[in-house]
Formats: sequence, structure tokens, C-alpha cells
Amino acid sequence: MLTLDTYAEKAKSLGLSKAEIIAPENVVVGNWVRLKCQFGCGGYGEYLTCPPYSPTPDYTKKMIGEYSKGLLMQIENISLTDRPGQGSKLRKIVADLEREIFLDGYYKAFGMASGPCRFCKACDTNEPCKHPYKA
Repeated sequence: MLTLDTYAEKAKSLGLSKAEIIAPENVVVGNWVRLKCQFGCGGYGEYLTCPPYSPTPDYTKKMIGEYSKGLLMQIENISLTDRPGQGSKLRKIVADLEREIFLDGYYKAFGMASGPCRFCKACDTNEPCKHPYKA
């Protein structure tokens, strides 16, 4: 089995600016974020990857607590409105690495990204996601 260090290096080679191994207990899940989405984003309720469709803070805290290590990845200096392709690039890299890590025997591997998904021109919240393995 490869180590998380190997996957972190691979993430950087794929174009991410940072990829760090973290302890899940150091991840802070704030309840305020969901409210910021609801009252500070014009896309609230428009994407299956965003509130109110995304996991609640309590659920997210519980899920993260079931892991012993995490891999935090970042693309620096992007604005999803100025460069929407970068958000899709991050989602694709996270999804591809999740699959590779899973196939390498880490069966609890699960990738998460933030912000609205841009794989579809418009997200139909009344239908199942058309890109569940990437979104």
C-alpha cells in the first residue's frame, strides 16, 4: 500500500498548490458556514453539493471523526466566479485520488470539496446528480 505522503505528492504533481496530511481531530466544522451559504450566497439551494442538500455540520463532524488521517488539498488564488474551471479541476483531482486511494486498499477513502459544483451548466436539484463520482 502506498502512504498518504505519496498521494500528497501526487496531488501536487497534478496541479494542486498544497496537499498536507492532517489529523481529523484538528478539522473545525463550523455551524456558521451553513448560515453564510444561506444568507451570503445567491446560489443557496441551487446545487446538490451545497446547503441545504449537503451534509449538515453535525453529520460532517461525526463522519470526519471516524477517520485517523486526512489529506487536505488546495488550489491557491482562485475565485470560483472568476475562474470556474479551477473549482472543477480541484473536484476532479479529489475524485480521481479518492478512487485511486480506495483501489489501493484504503476502503474508507472519501473525497470532499467545497463550493458549488460546475460540472453541469445548471444543477437540477429535483433529479439525481449527473456526476456523482466527480461532484
